[in-house]
Amino acid sequence: MPEYKALVNETREVSELGGTIAGKAAAERLGDAGSPNESLLAQWPDGSKNVNFDDVRRMTIDGQEVLVIIENKGGEAVLGKRIDASTGKYAQQGTPEYHYSLMKSMESKIDNLKRDERNIPGSDFNSKLQEMQVMYNTIKDQPIRFYHVQQKFDIHGNPAGIIVDRFPDIPRNTNNTGG
Repeated sequence: MPEYKALVNETREVSELGGTIAGKAAAERLGDAGSPNESLLAQWPDGSKNVNFDDVRRMTIDGQEVLVIIENKGGEAVLGKRIDASTGKYAQQGTPEYHYSLMKSMESKIDNLKRDERNIPGSDFNSKLQEMQVMYNTIKDQPIRFYHVQQKFDIHGNPAGIIVDRFPDIPRNTNNTGG
């Protein structure tokens, strides 16, 4: 049933878009009113979406400048997990282990893309890679506030509320494993 699979994919895309929009709305409300609230998110120059965050922001909360990572989910999507290369165990999104493992993967991916034949000085590829390097350097080894934003839908597919959960802060990585 190709039509059914296409419908399932379209529904997933709409749900993901709902999560993205909810994440942007939540990000605008998280910081102190009137204070800078800047997205630092960069995109991979090869167009891939994996090994990245949904949003990375620098904002002021309760008078303190903080770095914030927001994971957006739509519908009934759940936080992901990955195998932490340093332990061989699964790590859940929002945990220090997941964050440090993802940062280590980002570092490797940046290093690999620096050697990519498309990485020519002055090219769009090179520009995007430099932006990714800046984002990585900004958050590397820094304490992070992690928020999970979920756009819920009612049984008719209408938006039914946004849930924002703050996880325990991810401390600065002092042992330099994975970041």
